[in-house]
Amino acid sequence: MRKFWVKNAKGQIFDMNREDAFFSSPKGLGISRKATYQQMGYSWAEKQNILSQKKPYGNMVFDGYEQYDEFLKILQYTPLVLMYQPLDTTYYLDVNTFTLDKTEISYKDTFLTCKVTFEGKTPWYITKTVNRGENGAEGKVYSYQYPYAYRDSATGVAALNNGSSLEAYCRLVFYGPIINPVWQLSQGGKQVADGKVLVELGEDACLVINSDPLSYEIAEYDLLGQKVRDRYGESDFSTQRFITLPPGDSKLRVSHEGASEIRFYVEVTEFAG
Repeated sequence: MRKFWVKNAKGQIFDMNREDAFFSSPKGLGISRKATYQQMGYSWAEKQNILSQKKPYGNMVFDGYEQYDEFLKILQYTPLVLMYQPLDTTYYLDVNTFTLDKTEISYKDTFLTCKVTFEGKTPWYITKTVNRGENGAEGKVYSYQYPYAYRDSATGVAALNNGSSLEAYCRLVFYGPIINPVWQLSQGGKQVADGKVLVELGEDACLVINSDPLSYEIAEYDLLGQKVRDRYGESDFSTQRFITLPPGDSKLRVSHEGASEIRFYVEVTEFAG
């Protein structure tokens, strides 16, 4: 049976599968594209072809106003994450805004039925965990909303996979101490992207390179996850720096100019459409 949950910015989760608060008749879960055209004589040339914004909607069927108020209190702390599990896989959708209608309790069935619409900021995506290097050594894997794969290997190589037909975003994190980190992404023996940042960090800091267009950054963070300063200006601008993972298998090779063993992890967001 399909299941839905919604999580707010405070990390609170509302179970939308409850008997007293059930998400009914969901729609808008699929994929569509929209195109713009320019007329050329008797033909139309395509100018742009992009994914349409996800706006899943349906009816929340509440036993009464108490459950409605509970649901609304969760939704008010945006941004949200809508979670959808049709079978065994859970898909995620980042949501910034929503609409929740309010009606009256029906005298026919005694339920309060309210339409809810979520306006997505992303396609549906699944989380991927990078947990194995080229030498076959296991990394340390942490289970958070996004996959955290921690590598501590002299080879400095992570094997990545993107099972989607769409490019995946990557968030690359280097732990200090580190000097001028360098990375190359290759597929089928051919380099497809590279990056370098001219920075030296101590053991109490890490460098984050995020390719998500909504969160683009090259920045220094402390070990508690607090941003210390922007480091974009110290990029080697002859390199691409931001990694988007092509469909299929790839390898990410990293190195730095320091004497210490390199430590890093990769978060991959794979889009399902």
